[in-house]
Amino acid sequence: MVKVVYDEICLTHIQDYGHPERPERIVETLKKIQDKPWVEIVSSEKFSESVLLHDEEYIEYVKTFRGYMTGDTIVRSNTYELALNSVYCALTAARCKGFSLSRPPGHHAGRNFGGGFCYFNNIAIAAHELTKEGKKVLILDWDLHHGNGTENIVEGRKDIFYISLHQGWIYPGTGNLEDSRDNIIDLPMPTGAGNQTYLDAFDEIIVPAIHHFAPDFILVSHGSDAHWRDPLGSLELTSDAYGVFTQKVCEYTKNIAILLEGGYDLQALAESNCAILKALQGKDVRLTRSPSETKADVAKMKRFLKNRYEFLR
Repeated sequence: MVKVVYDEICLTHIQDYGHPERPERIVETLKKIQDKPWVEIVSSEKFSESVLLHDEEYIEYVKTFRGYMTGDTIVRSNTYELALNSVYCALTAARCKGFSLSRPPGHHAGRNFGGGFCYFNNIAIAAHELTKEGKKVLILDWDLHHGNGTENIVEGRKDIFYISLHQGWIYPGTGNLEDSRDNIIDLPMPTGAGNQTYLDAFDEIIVPAIHHFAPDFILVSHGSDAHWRDPLGSLELTSDAYGVFTQKVCEYTKNIAILLEGGYDLQALAESNCAILKALQGKDVRLTRSPSETKADVAKMKRFLKNRYEFLR
């Protein structure tokens, strides 16, 4: 039985008219999983607000500011409550090794900034709470966009390792290969990368990094916006690819939780979420071919990273 953490309150989060980060993103997935006998929908547990890793001034800002934090991210009277609930969903998913089907997302929120539809960094907070139990945590981020907020919060830590696969040279403009260092690996993918490039990156870089770091727990920032149907990206992944990625992580450990970030084509997001849930259940996911691929030179990336990480040599 796979547990999906969901609270109806997340449907009341509204950005603006016509905004891609909308309640329907959650509704479409709920329609697909409501009759699945191997899925259990659970509510989030309640935690203390003290779990927030952000600067006090920034937390107060989210509580009291009204208006546009950035051009794409608005703060309303209920934003603080909704963002905090999303954090609680992430923490609950980590506890039950499940899937956090919640919004707003979080990986663009740093210690003292938000943006990119994000307010509090759900996954960094969940990782930190796990480390308080003595666990080493690896965060794998395969959202279309680089998780600049997550990197801002966890960089330099010995007990958290962060790996990001993302489309290069788009928002937020961070996450270049050259930025990889210590506990951070940034893998910018070129336009049209497709399934095979991602699988090559898993086999040549990500899986070796996982085995080297030897995490006790893996948290995934999942966004389906790298899907070929998504309006914001152009990386050409298929829905089943997300299930195959999850299978690869599960081959290392069953201590895994998936936290929802982006994904703005409703059908693609729902299909990708279902593929992940299927993989978490232990069911086989078959990979189809990307509609078009411009295969990236993962070997070249690995040659560059060898100079910084001994486990790739």
